[in-house]
Amino acid sequence: MSSSLISTALVPPKFLQSAFLTGRIPFRLSRSHPNVSYTLYIPPHAYNPDPSRSSQEPPYNLPLLPLVVTIHGTSRNAEACRDRLRDFADKHHVAVLAPFFPAGITSVLDLDSYKLLRTPTFYSDQILLSIIDDEIAQIWPGIFTSRFFLTGYSGGGQFALRMLYIHPSRLDAVSIGAPGRPTFLDENEPWPRGIGDLEAVFGGGTKIDIDAIRAVKGIQLLVGSEDNFIHGGEAFMSFIEQFKAKIRNSSVENQQAAVDPSLDAMKEGRLDGLTRLRDSWKEHGVEANFDVVAGVAHEASKMSPTMMEFLLPLIEDCKKQLPS
Repeated sequence: MSSSLISTALVPPKFLQSAFLTGRIPFRLSRSHPNVSYTLYIPPHAYNPDPSRSSQEPPYNLPLLPLVVTIHGTSRNAEACRDRLRDFADKHHVAVLAPFFPAGITSVLDLDSYKLLRTPTFYSDQILLSIIDDEIAQIWPGIFTSRFFLTGYSGGGQFALRMLYIHPSRLDAVSIGAPGRPTFLDENEPWPRGIGDLEAVFGGGTKIDIDAIRAVKGIQLLVGSEDNFIHGGEAFMSFIEQFKAKIRNSSVENQQAAVDPSLDAMKEGRLDGLTRLRDSWKEHGVEANFDVVAGVAHEASKMSPTMMEFLLPLIEDCKKQLPS
C-alpha cells in the first residue's frame, strides 16, 4: 500500500463516518490526473474497514461490497448520479463511485473527450481504472474492485458502451442508458463511430474481444419511449459543427482539437440509435436486455428504477461469488 494513501484499516470503525471515509465521501482528486475527481457513497452499516482481520466481531465480519460505478452525462452532475443510488446502496449493500470529468480538458471546445475514452492527451478509461485499482482498492479495502458494475446515462451511456468494448473483462454488468451517438461494431468506420482504427487510438494490439463482451453477465440498453429527438434540433447541431470549425481555425492553440478524435453531430433520436445498435449486435451474437420505459423522454431520474431493477439480481449473484 502506498505510504501516501490512508486506509480505512488504520481508522477505528467508530470514527470512519466522522472522517468522511464512509457515507457520502467528498470529491477527491485523482492522483493519476488531478483535473479529474471522484466521490463515493459507502453505506456505513455494511462496510468492513479491514477484511484482512480474522475476526467475527462487527464490522470485521462483514463481506466485501460490490462496486457500482455511475458515469455522469454532459451536464456533469456526478453528485446527483451518486445520490440517486444512495437508497439502493443502503438497502442492497453496495459501494457507489461517481467520477467527475470536467469540460475543457483537451481544448476550449471540449465537452465530449471523456466519452471517447482516448484522445492523444486524455485517457479517461485509464484514469477511471487507476482510480479504482490504485486508490479505491487501497483506501477502502472492504470494496471489491477486480470487477465492477457500470452504469451511465446520455453522455455517460456513451462512456459505458465504449468501456464494454475496450475493457469487458472488468465488468460484471453494464447498463447503457440513452447514448446520443453510439459506437457500432463496424470495422469500416473509425472510432468513435466504429472500431476500424482501434490500434491507432488505443495502441498496438488493441482489438475487440467479442467473446469477452458476450461473457459479461448482463448488458442493458435503456431508453425512454419518447427519447427520439435530436438534442437541440438539427439546426443547433449544424450550428455547433460550423462553430467548432471556425474556432479550431482561429488560433494555433485550438488546432490540436481539429485532429483529436471527436463525436459527429447527432443525426437521429436515441431510441432509433439504440434500436439500430441492438439489431447490429445480434449479427455478432451479442445479446442485451432492451428496455424501453414508456412515456419517458430524456430524463435520467425516471430511468434509474429500471436500471436498478436490472442490476439487482446480478449484484446478488456477484455477492455469492465474492471472496470471504
